[in-house]
Amino acid sequence: MARTTITAIYVFDTSWQAFLKLEHKQYPEAAGNDLCHAIDPLIRYESYVRTIVARHVTLVQEFKGTDVALQPMFAAGGSRSLTEDEHRVLTYRGNLSSCVVLEIESFYLFSKIFLDRIAIFIEHYFGKLRNVSVHSHDKLFKNHINFMQGHNVVVPAGFGATLLDLKRRIADFRDYQIAHEQGMRTIRGATWIPGGEPRIIMAPAHPSTRKIGTIQAESEDLGLLTRELDKYIDIVQGIIVSNRHRSHLLRK
Repeated sequence: MARTTITAIYVFDTSWQAFLKLEHKQYPEAAGNDLCHAIDPLIRYESYVRTIVARHVTLVQEFKGTDVALQPMFAAGGSRSLTEDEHRVLTYRGNLSSCVVLEIESFYLFSKIFLDRIAIFIEHYFGKLRNVSVHSHDKLFKNHINFMQGHNVVVPAGFGATLLDLKRRIADFRDYQIAHEQGMRTIRGATWIPGGEPRIIMAPAHPSTRKIGTIQAESEDLGLLTRELDKYIDIVQGIIVSNRHRSHLLRK
């Protein structure tokens, strides 16, 4: 089976880039330049996240292809020695599994950075507030009510619930199951359900990331998480547009 050159995949088009092209026209030149500098990290890290997802899609398709190649072996049943081709495909499938896990963990790592950069941008855009820090996603979740009220910024209903959902599903998973996982006896592995994506499973897991009724944590489909990130991007961009007159950039 031919190997996919996933390093050739890079996604340049981002939601924040498209947003900036239109939004910066609404500001005086100096403020528009400041807006470009403030949004640049969001463009960069969104590009990283989308690149990881694109590479993951390619790997998953290739992983599924090994099912087709191994179908005769599964159908034969019984006990017998593997053929040379079957052994080669099984070895390649194991290597693909390691690559898939790498992309899944990379997604959580860079998505957490992306969420933090959005929080930092919000603080830059509206201005810092004494004793009310929002320069990370966790701090934005904890302090968003005081911060938004302090700046008279109107946010849509459910904004706090969205922040909490992303904290639990992305930020906490990254923190407790990837970056700071410390269990000496934690078992880690990849699981595969036909028709779905490969996932990472860890047990025992940190209580905040466990599946209900179990002691294990399980990563989610990256496509599903990406759609949740897209919804959040739309919400934040909507807050910027509807509260543009509150921007710290216009008060300099």
